[in-house]
Amino acid sequence: MRLRDRSFATSRPLLVQPKSTTSSASRRSAIQSPHPDPSSYGQRLAQAMNGTILYESVSSKMFLFSSYLAAYSTMTAAGLNIYFNVYHPPAGVGEWVPYAFGAVGMILGGFAMSFALRPANIVRSIKVLPNAATTVPGAKPVAPTLSSKILIEVQARGSLPIPGLPLKKMIVEPHNIILHCRMYNPKVEPTMKQKFLNRKEEEKRLMERREYDKNHLMTVPFRDGKRAASTIFTSIRRGLTGEGFAPIIILGTKYKLDISNAYALEDGRALDRLARLEEDPKVALWRSMRES
Repeated sequence: MRLRDRSFATSRPLLVQPKSTTSSASRRSAIQSPHPDPSSYGQRLAQAMNGTILYESVSSKMFLFSSYLAAYSTMTAAGLNIYFNVYHPPAGVGEWVPYAFGAVGMILGGFAMSFALRPANIVRSIKVLPNAATTVPGAKPVAPTLSSKILIEVQARGSLPIPGLPLKKMIVEPHNIILHCRMYNPKVEPTMKQKFLNRKEEEKRLMERREYDKNHLMTVPFRDGKRAASTIFTSIRRGLTGEGFAPIIILGTKYKLDISNAYALEDGRALDRLARLEEDPKVALWRSMRES
């Protein structure tokens, strides 16, 4: 009986296949993972020579001016009201009148304190500090490891309502920063047709504005002044109402982030990856009601 020759070159390697399958599956899962490891992400940011800025607010001099001016005016009104109507009331008024004006003075004092505390605890910048090996001149770059500690420098205004004080610096770890809502809010991607129509509409608007400026040269300074005044009044309104800020907890203390005019790395996604997210129940309820 004659045996059939078997070629091992054409046979399928049975022991190699699971290894290649496992490695390809791991690579596929790593690529498709929507939430990368925050530790490794922060270590990559720490490889920069001067660190990486995650958040930085713009100068808010008009906001500070409006807040402190409102606080000073309201406190002055409260003091004058108490002096003339409580301690030195006019002759012939009832006994209850000084008490009523005293209550009004206390309410005005509360408003003044509220205006004075508007600029307090506003975060100026959040920065990932560089690694120790990165800051040494001439040192070879070291690959980040899981044991490398990520440190974040936070600069914020103090809690005292006193203008001119230096910023407070804090060196914290990422888990000491808590966000009540995500910084990055993805927008609905418009279709190609909508993009085309929006671009055409924007070009038409700019052309009409340029043509109007050419035909009305005498009123151009007034229109520019109107836009500048609108920006100033927006800052004044923010100083009075405190709008445009989001809460952030750092080392157990509540601070405020300017989410209207500030710079955020990757539109806030970098800070979302590193910080802890503990959504406020009120915000979660509002979102659920809005989605329903």
